[in-house]
Amino acid sequence: MNLPLFSALLAMVSAQILKVFWHRQHAQSWNWGLLLRSGGIPSSHSSLVSALSVSMYLSYGLHSPFFTISMVITVIVLYDSIGIRRQIGEQGSILYTLVHMVKEFGFHSEMETPTYPVQRRVHTLLGMVGGG
Repeated sequence: MNLPLFSALLAMVSAQILKVFWHRQHAQSWNWGLLLRSGGIPSSHSSLVSALSVSMYLSYGLHSPFFTISMVITVIVLYDSIGIRRQIGEQGSILYTLVHMVKEFGFHSEMETPTYPVQRRVHTLLGMVGGG
């Protein structure tokens, strides 16, 4: 049996199943669609690579190139997931502020930014240069 593959997939499936129960606890409703969605808590990507690294360590040892490669991938995935969650939090805060500003000052959908012929020509030229 391929222990690293089995443990990685088991961790990923477990994380996906836990998402349903996590949602049930917080939203008081079942959402079985979460079984097939990425993102959210717990992270199936982080679970998969973490389990892969641990099983590579247990199977091949600390000085194995297999463990080294899996650990590098694990660090990259975990680092990226932390950065993504931080960015989502910052953008959510900004979006929250913008929504309240729009509610406070009003929003008129008739208002449009005027475009001038010079702007259209420059945009067209930039598009042609960028596309070429």
